[in-house]
Amino acid sequence: MPLTPLQLPYQSNRSKFGVEGDARLVNGFAEELGVEGKSRFALYPMAGLSAWGSLLRNDAIVRGAIRALLPVGQNLYAVIGTNIVAFDKNRTGRVVGSVAASGDVFMRANRRRPHPQIGVVSGGVFNVIDTNNNSFVRVDVGDGNLPPATGFDVLDGYGIIALEGDRWIITNADDFTTINLTDLARAEASPDVLVRPFAFNRQLWLMGGETTEIWQNVGGTDASAFPFSRTTVFQLGCLAPNSVVNIDEKLLWVAHDGTVRLSTGGYSGQRISNHGVERAIKADANPDRLTATGWTDEGHHFYALSGTDFTYQFDLTTGWAERTSANRKRWRIDHVTQFDGMLIAGDIASGELFEMSSEYDDEADDPLIMRIGFPPTHAWPARVIFNALYVDIVAGRGAAMAREPELIIRWSDDGGRTIKGSRRKSMGRQGQTQTRVKINRLGMQRRNARQFELILPAATRRGVIGASADIEVVST
Repeated sequence: MPLTPLQLPYQSNRSKFGVEGDARLVNGFAEELGVEGKSRFALYPMAGLSAWGSLLRNDAIVRGAIRALLPVGQNLYAVIGTNIVAFDKNRTGRVVGSVAASGDVFMRANRRRPHPQIGVVSGGVFNVIDTNNNSFVRVDVGDGNLPPATGFDVLDGYGIIALEGDRWIITNADDFTTINLTDLARAEASPDVLVRPFAFNRQLWLMGGETTEIWQNVGGTDASAFPFSRTTVFQLGCLAPNSVVNIDEKLLWVAHDGTVRLSTGGYSGQRISNHGVERAIKADANPDRLTATGWTDEGHHFYALSGTDFTYQFDLTTGWAERTSANRKRWRIDHVTQFDGMLIAGDIASGELFEMSSEYDDEADDPLIMRIGFPPTHAWPARVIFNALYVDIVAGRGAAMAREPELIIRWSDDGGRTIKGSRRKSMGRQGQTQTRVKINRLGMQRRNARQFELILPAATRRGVIGASADIEVVST
């Protein structure tokens, strides 16, 4: 009997109840192979982690969440708990300042050469680091007569400081330590509060609770004149200030309506989230505390959005996948940046920094488990007998292992409420680059649809190229 090809899930697209379809891609991503490949797409595991650096005190790691990362020149500045730490390329870190124990932290550098200044907003306070000597000073905003600082960014050398409410103020160009009260403005086109200032596409986006104002540096002949002018307003705000990321010259954020939006520079935002992502955002206990980070790796542009118990990772080419870490419902990373030719990622609790790379097959010795939940297979309203399942695997190319890595196959006939199977099959010997995995006698699907799940737990480089089933359709 001819085999029936099964559709690989190129992204996670979870339905409302599960029985309609519950395609999932966990800790994996799709890569297009084109007409030149054996199949149109292949599924590969996400990049793993390896220890890079941490702050030591009395030979012990200083614990705390990595709350911000900023590469400047020869140093990587990391906020670890309440400490601002400057790491050099030898991975040696020293404390250069401190921030509030909780809340958002925003760090940006200006254009000053050869030693930029770094502005830091945390706990309502604005501080400045001089990278020449790593001095750390507090800069009063309005001599204490203005509301607390809530956000920070830089455009054309000006430090943009958001204040509680709808006001914002700028520093002098390339001098964060000088602030004039005459350089105060309001985002007042609509009566919502200012959630996040963000420099994008040579413009200043003042993202409010329900609207976004676009301001532009118009300069002027009078050096004392306020340099920015509002150009337009559109009806789309920001739900979570830390969800805003610029990746591949595109702006992504969680809008006030609970959708994820993408802008290429136009005065709007295209919805890119699917309903499964939006349900996760809506169900989060603190949706305004969602965090996101972005990076580029091997031609893929990624945006990772995390809540209390979830992480969804968006590939700008192929869509959404889920990401988890050992003993967590979400990914252990909140911040990723490029430094010294590598991707550096910060742990949400341990205070550790990691190098992130596809060359690593686990997360700093914790397992990186890839799960593939197939779309439904059915011949509704007829029943289906599954004689065999075939899976085309790329495997056996990792480090030497004590035994052959195994693939786990499970399935459900009721939308995930009941899981059956847990069959284990070898993924191939060490050095074997491709394996055909066959699983026999998988029973009958009597109603609804069959949803297969593959689990690839082995610490070995791996991938899935395709799958097919030997099935018989039984009349009702």
